[in-house]
Amino acid sequence: MTYTALDEKFLTENTDIITEENLNENLFFNSENLAHHRAMAELPQGGYYRLNTALNRRQRRAYGRMLKKQLQAIDIRQIHPPCVPLSNRKTGEVTYPNGLQIRKDVTTNADTIAKFQKVIAAKEWEATKDQMMLIVLPEEYQYIDELTGVKVIYGLLDGNHRFKAITGLGEDVIFAWVLDMNLGEIWEFGNAFCNRDTNVVQPRTNADISNALVKTVIDPESDLHKLVEATKEEGYTGKSIDEILEDKLRQDYDVDGTQINAVLRIFNASEEHEYHSDIKRYYASEVSEWVARNRPGWVIMDGAKTSEGIYRNPETDQICFVYIDKGSVMLHTVLKLAKMVQQYPEKGFMVIHVISPEVANSYTEESIKAKDTVIKTEFYEMIKDIANLGNMLDTDKGVNIRHARLPLYPNEMTRNNLIYV
Repeated sequence: MTYTALDEKFLTENTDIITEENLNENLFFNSENLAHHRAMAELPQGGYYRLNTALNRRQRRAYGRMLKKQLQAIDIRQIHPPCVPLSNRKTGEVTYPNGLQIRKDVTTNADTIAKFQKVIAAKEWEATKDQMMLIVLPEEYQYIDELTGVKVIYGLLDGNHRFKAITGLGEDVIFAWVLDMNLGEIWEFGNAFCNRDTNVVQPRTNADISNALVKTVIDPESDLHKLVEATKEEGYTGKSIDEILEDKLRQDYDVDGTQINAVLRIFNASEEHEYHSDIKRYYASEVSEWVARNRPGWVIMDGAKTSEGIYRNPETDQICFVYIDKGSVMLHTVLKLAKMVQQYPEKGFMVIHVISPEVANSYTEESIKAKDTVIKTEFYEMIKDIANLGNMLDTDKGVNIRHARLPLYPNEMTRNNLIYV
């Protein structure tokens, strides 16, 4: 428990602290506005129900709990400022060099702060949106601010830009939910819930999500850490690391499809952990990196771009085509091969396919062999189909193919006809 009797005693005895009992009614965050925000938060569409639901995850222990069921007016001086290093007083270690900022390599943006200040000045602060969140800092992170003489006991979990906007306008307090939460949970909760809200001006990035995933997976107390650690046990027959991570992203971060692959790509590139995917996913840049690292003698064919994946192997005098099997890439590779065969008929050729990173996890070491065969067969069938079409065009019987386009210009549109070429 982070919220102690000593903290409660300090709050009640320090009469200099601004609370809801002595708010400055001339400021925006005053008693009337607090009552309004509390009323709005309790509506079905208000922030209380969303936050309470998010804190209490289904089938797993809660992220944390609300210490008060109402929004609180908290003296700004009691809050550790965003993006300011936070140290452990017992060890002296700067555990959080960017404060409790849960975004990857992000501080705060001046334009965003100015936007919130305009909202406050116009009294357009949206009370039904999710309000700022504070967590009670563990005792070893609490400290007396040398400038104000006030004990700092809260950390800002969500609302960095709003906080700076409010302090910049000379307000005394913020309205916030006060949470009891283990510091190890802030990365996941912050990016899975806080930065998903439409109230967020700077949406989370794939790097933010990946960073939260890394921080969570290396936390020995996290559910995710325990799940991936279990995969190392002898005789383990449960889900793979990939499946565990994908489930986590779908269920807690509400992401799917190509975004999962993008997040896992960043996650797997991180050296902060040892829980990399069970199967290697190759993206375009990684394909060329693999060739450069493992086939250093191969050179890009004259006139070709690195992204085209056409190499010359000086040792075998072969022209090699490396392509990711997705979409129409196979067809384009066949067409490139056709041109190279015409240009260099004396050369040997080699085609190397790469399983698409979007579906790589769909295969096992056994089933991938069948997929390899399917891709090889489809490649040759495509060559045959194109060759057969070319042969038919060159015969007397031929193929009757007409070419047209859809109308573009006003005089063409009025006729609603195809424009034959």
